[in-house]
Amino acid sequence: MIDRLLEEIMRQLKDVDRDISSSHLPPMTVRAIEEELMIGGTYSKAIPEGFPDGTVEQKGFRRLSEPANGRYQNMLLRVGKTKLHLKENGADKTLESVAMLYMGNSERINLGMGEKGPSAVTATEMAYAMVHENGVVSGGYLRIDSPAIIVVSWCPREKARYGGHFYPQDAQEVFGKMYFPLTRVGLEPTPTFEVVPRLVMLGIETSKSIR
Repeated sequence: MIDRLLEEIMRQLKDVDRDISSSHLPPMTVRAIEEELMIGGTYSKAIPEGFPDGTVEQKGFRRLSEPANGRYQNMLLRVGKTKLHLKENGADKTLESVAMLYMGNSERINLGMGEKGPSAVTATEMAYAMVHENGVVSGGYLRIDSPAIIVVSWCPREKARYGGHFYPQDAQEVFGKMYFPLTRVGLEPTPTFEVVPRLVMLGIETSKSIR
């Protein structure tokens, strides 16, 4: 299922570039989604077999497998698969997801292990969505000048308690659900924040199309 999800999302991107040696997600972005998903009691913590693998994962970063860049609605996205550090209760393996990231004002930094050592891309803002293999889709937004990460998850009606809300009708509904927690921590919508609903709807429409 996860391979088909990735394939279908990639099919909707333009100017795809798969020539990426490695890619990792900032740890706080994934942990925020894991913590939000666990609120409903449907999931439990679980570490994927083989983690951490390498210096970057030892620092908490989460590996993106089969990473690629591509444009969706004129937005440059980084897309790839990753394994969450949780599983559905009773499941044998951890949950896998397709991550889509959009970064505003990004730059590449060295992780402090020499000029040829691993590096990471940082940004002043990040909009992202994760399409989980069980049909749940999570949207997230963060800014480096705020400790808060805004995360909301969405699930099919037949999977109540797997995500915070049932699938929305449109991107405006996603915006509305994420607007309240954003303003509650003293932030206002930005063009990067407004990317999140578009990524969430791309994930939901793709997930629905293959089920």
